[in-house]
Amino acid sequence: GARHADVHRPLQQQVSALNGVLPWTNQGDPPKLGHVDRRKAQAHLEQVGHHGKDRAAVCRDALAAAHDVRARVRAVAGDSEAAGRSPVRFGLALHVGELLYGNIGGADRLDFTCIGPAVNLAARLEKLAGSLGRTIVASADFAQLCPDGLARIGEHALAGFSASQTVFGLTDE
Repeated sequence: GARHADVHRPLQQQVSALNGVLPWTNQGDPPKLGHVDRRKAQAHLEQVGHHGKDRAAVCRDALAAAHDVRARVRAVAGDSEAAGRSPVRFGLALHVGELLYGNIGGADRLDFTCIGPAVNLAARLEKLAGSLGRTIVASADFAQLCPDGLARIGEHALAGFSASQTVFGLTDE
């Protein structure tokens, strides 16, 4: 998601930054990047489907896609800073779990959304990424399936969860 400084930059600069990132987010190999839900301007949820792979392989693909996103955002950020604009920053959370998605609502208003504890945890982890100064964090469930390149960074109390959650981050951050 976007960080505080990003929402205070002029609207045209925000749009330019998003245009520099979003066009390629769903151009990869579909099993790797999956479907991109652009219902939010400042954040998006990527659903990574199994496509016949085991869960660990899907998690490895998601982690590889996250590294790719980080590299591309860094390139856009460098362009922004070189042009004298505030830097582009983002946070991304990796989690594995079940969710429900689809149109929810009444006859006069439908909203396409995702719901479930897995969505809630991913959203809380995404917010935590910024306060930890990290771009990519992962849940314990994700790290168990894909431990390479991840290190435990601590236990954190997250809104909506009775127990503290073990959070992992990239070893190079």
